[in-house]
Amino acid sequence: MNKVGTIAFVLTFTWFCLGIASGGESIDRPVSQEGERWEFKANTKDMLTSTTDILDGKYEVVFLHGQLEVFQIVDGQKVGASLGVAEKLKRLIAIGQDDLQLLIFPLSVGKKWTANYQHTSPGARRSQLRSATFQVEKLEQIKVDAGTFQAVRIKGTGGNYGVTREWNYHYSPDTKSIVKFFYDSGIGTKSGKTEIELMKYHPSGR
Repeated sequence: MNKVGTIAFVLTFTWFCLGIASGGESIDRPVSQEGERWEFKANTKDMLTSTTDILDGKYEVVFLHGQLEVFQIVDGQKVGASLGVAEKLKRLIAIGQDDLQLLIFPLSVGKKWTANYQHTSPGARRSQLRSATFQVEKLEQIKVDAGTFQAVRIKGTGGNYGVTREWNYHYSPDTKSIVKFFYDSGIGTKSGKTEIELMKYHPSGR
């Protein structure tokens, strides 16, 4: 790219960022391509009970035949992830999400939405209907293992029976995914806290 082209690109990108930050522009739902892949690392701590659906380790999400396939990387080998783990990771990419929608497009600073979803606690026989409210707070630069990206920061809060839950995460249109994610299932209590970070992003055919 020549000097003029580079300057034009920088100016265009700068105006895009300023537009998002001021609420004048929005991020539309991305179009995924066959073979597109995301690699994440995840860690969950302070869980009071044990379950196979805890996010802990490295995972790969692949877009194949119009849907997302989720695998866990164990000793360098890919194995199918449990249904609960797959649902949690699919939310990061907004394809085939369940009712807890972390991403509702188009995204713009100031946008708010409410998600009503069913949740079954480990060991419980029945699910609970829960509600959470999300808001796009601002555009900022964030650095993760996969690189440095311009992303929108989103915060969510919810709760019931005196327990407050909180989500904090960043979505980047460059990777068509959430690149950094944190969830606290009970603010100020001994409860599960999950962190997820994008390690690598592979566009289709790469």
